[in-house]
Amino acid sequence: MPSGFGSIEGAKSTAVFSSFHETCKAHGVDLEDYLEFLFRYMGIHRDELKDESLSDERRNAILEQAMPWKFKKA
Repeated sequence: MPSGFGSIEGAKSTAVFSSFHETCKAHGVDLEDYLEFLFRYMGIHRDELKDESLSDERRNAILEQAMPWKFKKA
């Protein structure tokens, strides 16, 4: 099914992006800066997060550090 504003998938994608944007705004974080950080951070931790033996505590700790309210622009 094609994605876009005229589809369910497009609406879901828009909702996810809007949620990121509003959360960043609420925490005084520039969305572009945060997304750049997030893509780099998740790339660094990609292999570890894919590891099925990774404990829930470690997985949650990695993801918690990626939240907008933890983001500090260097």
